Amino acid sequence: MVEAYSTVLEFSGAATIRTAEDIVIKLKQALAESDTLIIVCDDLQEVDITFIQLIASARKSAMVLGKTLQVSAPIGGELLKTLNRAGIQPTGSQSFWFQERSV
Repeated sequence: MVEAYSTVLEFSGAATIRTAEDIVIKLKQALAESDTLIIVCDDLQEVDITFIQLIASARKSAMVLGKTLQVSAPIGGELLKTLNRAGIQPTGSQSFWFQERSV
């Protein structure tokens, strides 16, 4: 029997183009080590579209690898404001941002 491993990856402070390289490194490492990756965004103070794109890309990569990427919910604060500014709605392929789950 193969055990599934989960990793909780917490982001805080800034999640912007300036921090993108560090975010990518953390995402790649967590996906390499885990079957399920749970992203926690509660303490983000600054978010831009780069973070949203990186998480969406990591989610697609996880799916290709047969893994799961989830965002802990409920989301709020700066992440929710950035999602709203980007026009991302809780429907279709972007609904994972808004699903009810917690860590």
